[in-house]
Amino acid sequence: MNIFITSGGYEIISTGSVIAFEEESDISFHFVGDESFQFDLKIIFKTDDTGHQTINRTVQGNSIEFNCINFNNAGTGTSVPIELATFQGKKIYIRFWSYLLGDMPDQKKARKIEYTFYAGK
Repeated sequence: MNIFITSGGYEIISTGSVIAFEEESDISFHFVGDESFQFDLKIIFKTDDTGHQTINRTVQGNSIEFNCINFNNAGTGTSVPIELATFQGKKIYIRFWSYLLGDMPDQKKARKIEYTFYAGK
């Protein structure tokens, strides 16, 4: 049996969660659609002194990076799906949410990422 999930008229092509190796470890996804369609997505977490939460997107060839600055609280992420690419006439999008887990004094926290990739329209 196959199960197909949709939301808002878009097909959910992948969804899941990842616990990063360390609090500020990058999370990378490698997409292979066929020989002519491949790209990498890297989500990078950094902290600076401003305290402002931002996401900066960089695209170089077939690589996309999201630099997530100051994602240091109990839940921060994308408020809308972000377009990544087009494959076989369908746009590919991502939404993700980042959490810091744990509350032990003087210890690093664990970073959990929940993500959903969509295809459509």
